[in-house]
Amino acid sequence: MKKHQTINVQFPEYVTWMRDVPQSAESSLLFSSKTLKRIRAAKRRLAEHNLKFKIEPVTKQFIDLFVPLYQNHMQDIGGTAHDVRDKVLLHPPHSFPFYTLNLYHEKKLLGGMIFSDRGDHVALAYRVFPYSLAIKLPISVSHVAETILMEHAIARRYTYVNHGRDRNLYGMYNAIGVAGFKLQAGYKPHISKTSRDIPPLKTFRWNGVDDIYVFLRPEKDWKITDALFVSADKDEQHIKERYPILFSDSAPKLKMYS
Repeated sequence: MKKHQTINVQFPEYVTWMRDVPQSAESSLLFSSKTLKRIRAAKRRLAEHNLKFKIEPVTKQFIDLFVPLYQNHMQDIGGTAHDVRDKVLLHPPHSFPFYTLNLYHEKKLLGGMIFSDRGDHVALAYRVFPYSLAIKLPISVSHVAETILMEHAIARRYTYVNHGRDRNLYGMYNAIGVAGFKLQAGYKPHISKTSRDIPPLKTFRWNGVDDIYVFLRPEKDWKITDALFVSADKDEQHIKERYPILFSDSAPKLKMYS
């Protein structure tokens, strides 16, 4: 039986994901050539089967369709489902307008993301897209959605996209794959303005079994540059094969706990 351990490291409780918006519509600025090739092929495949993305203002009718999809998704991943209807329609925390980037098959809503237009940037609030479709794609539909969102941001001349805030300690509060997806989509973890005066946490308890990926408190600035990976698996090559994006040059420098 594995023993619980106390890991001593300074880390922010929450991280905010951000990505600068290129000022050019040149597609090569968004993703690597290999990824772009797969995204373009996926777009063609979606169009061939009458699957379409649309950006629309949020409506009550949309929320009625979106909430069940979102709640089922959060239940599947073991996450905390927020009251989307209250936060977006009934008691929004701000006056900025909400929009949606939706995926439809004919008139059926399959998934979407809700974001607010903050004038100079986009702030994502909620998102859910199907893991798989009836057709096979060369890249996930979520990656296609990210491309369309970034193209929208370029057209509107936004300066950056805020991909939301996560609780740190991936593998404990969020799946490690959540961080991996955002890193692969080009987002960088930061400490948000509202969290910068909050002292970092200094320890967490590890059960000795589950993999944990944690972003460390930066010594300077608010862009996170270092991360720690805690695992019972001592084979680093095996870990690299399971989580390659965490070891990429675009990800924060990774330290292994042993």
